[in-house]
Amino acid sequence: MNEPIIEFKDEKHAYECLEEWQRRLYLSDWIIRVSFEKIDKDRAAEIYTEHSQKSAKIRFNILTPERKESEPVRYCAEKIMVHELLHILFDIVRYDQSSLAENELELAQHIKTEFMARSLIMVKYDLDPDWFKNI
Repeated sequence: MNEPIIEFKDEKHAYECLEEWQRRLYLSDWIIRVSFEKIDKDRAAEIYTEHSQKSAKIRFNILTPERKESEPVRYCAEKIMVHELLHILFDIVRYDQSSLAENELELAQHIKTEFMARSLIMVKYDLDPDWFKNI
């Protein structure tokens, strides 16, 4: 059985994954760039989108062995790619996080995005939800 991409071998590998998921998610007409950088925030990746230009940039946080082991969920680069791409589809409204209600709304949206990304990976590879546990 094939398994999801745990770590990208190089930038070319990341772009091959991006191309496949752009097609699967009907985002082929978007211009999307990928980079690997040290992100100050405690997250695996982040995306910057410009919906009016149909362009985006996904920044993957550089993965260290300590970070990989400390994650509560198994690290899976392909799932992270899907998660970030789903933000393009789901996060059309920007929250300025100036109120508790907006913070809660953004968190709820983020949780839905994460579970959708996991579900798409599970369907593609015929995985059980337990596969995502970091054991």
